[in-house]
Amino acid sequence: MNAKLLIIGPSHYCEKSRWSLEKAGIAFEEEGRAPFFHIPVVRSAGGNRTTPVLLTSDSIQKDSVDISHWIQQNHLSKWKPYGDNPEEQTQIRELEKEFGRKLGVLTRLLTYHFLLPHKKLVLDVMSYNTPSHEINWISRLYPAFSFMMRRAMNVNAQNAKRAHSAILQIFEDIEERAKGEFLVGHTLSIADISFASLSAPILSPAKYGVTTVPKFSKLPSDLQNIIHGFRQTTGGKRVLRLYETYR
Repeated sequence: MNAKLLIIGPSHYCEKSRWSLEKAGIAFEEEGRAPFFHIPVVRSAGGNRTTPVLLTSDSIQKDSVDISHWIQQNHLSKWKPYGDNPEEQTQIRELEKEFGRKLGVLTRLLTYHFLLPHKKLVLDVMSYNTPSHEINWISRLYPAFSFMMRRAMNVNAQNAKRAHSAILQIFEDIEERAKGEFLVGHTLSIADISFASLSAPILSPAKYGVTTVPKFSKLPSDLQNIIHGFRQTTGGKRVLRLYETYR
């Protein structure tokens, strides 16, 4: 089986599916695209406007949740994202969708608010498995690219402040519900991987699956301060533990 994962290199939604496929022991290759350049590629493959998209010899999975379901049903998978307990499966699916709709959007907005003023950092991050001509175009037209990114994700100072508060509240709510090492049950599920990967931009875990993401020490000082604060929370410590132990 030949599987191809269409990605935007630094995307934490792509990291979620990358981690899941690796955990399941399913071989795949990645094809990276820069933001906006990815749209015609994804559409021509049968997807919508977003990544990740998983292409196999007989199917297309159009987002990270579809990919999780595909892994669950694949007889070659060495790990089941939703486990085997029907009651736990319901909880896991609800958490996965909740994190995707809220947490992932908020962490992306907050991170790009601090990253977009730094052209070289952004270009380095975007270069993961991405055609060089796309990076060159972004470099030449960076003010327009930055404007489009801000507009597409509603990135501004006010929204970044709101996102920061909302993420802290999500972390607090999750820790009130969590019973132990894992968010649901007694084994690693897609709920844990979703929480960890979609929180990663504001925690900078060392084992993030994209080699072009800058180390914590290379990030802008204002973003370092944000990350340091999140790392002190119980939710942040959970994410770093999940990465260190299971990534």
